[in-house]
Amino acid sequence: MIRKIVICLVITALLPTVSFVKAQQPTKIWRVGLSHVDLDHVPPSLEPLRRELKKLGYEEGKNIQLDWRNLPDEDAANALAKEWVRNRVDLIVAFENQTARAAQAATSQIPVVLVHVHDPVADGFGKSMAHPGGNMTGFVGVGDIPAKRLELFTEVVPKLRRALILIDPKDPATPRFLTEARATAKGYNLRLIERSVTTEADVKRVFAGLKQSDVDGIIALSPNLSVKFPSLMIRLAAENPLCWLSQRMGGTRSAVFLCPRPRGGRTAGGEVYGSNLQRR
Repeated sequence: MIRKIVICLVITALLPTVSFVKAQQPTKIWRVGLSHVDLDHVPPSLEPLRRELKKLGYEEGKNIQLDWRNLPDEDAANALAKEWVRNRVDLIVAFENQTARAAQAATSQIPVVLVHVHDPVADGFGKSMAHPGGNMTGFVGVGDIPAKRLELFTEVVPKLRRALILIDPKDPATPRFLTEARATAKGYNLRLIERSVTTEADVKRVFAGLKQSDVDGIIALSPNLSVKFPSLMIRLAAENPLCWLSQRMGGTRSAVFLCPRPRGGRTAGGEVYGSNLQRR
């Protein structure tokens, strides 16, 4: 997968034009901007990307300059994308949807390679998978599937009947994910209690008014929430205690489950499950 991304990147913008006077020209240093939103982690594909580029002859400080930025939020991604356009970088590599949206808004000229986006066609990054058109291209994996996440949650929590659904109305993926979640919930006789949250204060407000008897579990449905508030939501869910489900970011695309176990009336630790329901 990583090698395919690198080859796509190289073909898109880095392959130098063959020149008959190559020996008389200085070596071009290709400038590539790479960005990602979420200070909690670095995309696991970043280092393999660097290694594969080096194997293909692109070495940092020699013929390529990689400007890597890990950003706190989408506002920072928008500002950075505009900065790169002003500085005329040769290529932008956007890890996940937040930086992809920022790059799309900033330029229609500079090539953009998408990595770990959810659904590039549904999210408006391309016309089709086969022929995206425009200046954006890349590779996607399985993507995030709300229906599968709900199915897994019912397996982990067999008595799940009422689930608190946290949605970010500012996340473009929310309407699509919510429609699929509602349809899936009907098949499992699952009642979804939907709450809109955008800020940290919103998240705290929802949890502050929550009683353990109100719901059987919590689902962070909008992808943005898994990026912006993962630690906060895990802590608040554990304090109730309630089972919590979220998307794992960074390209692994598995679901993350946290089910605290009361011990002596208090929450003591928790268990995290991957999409294959393996404890770890």
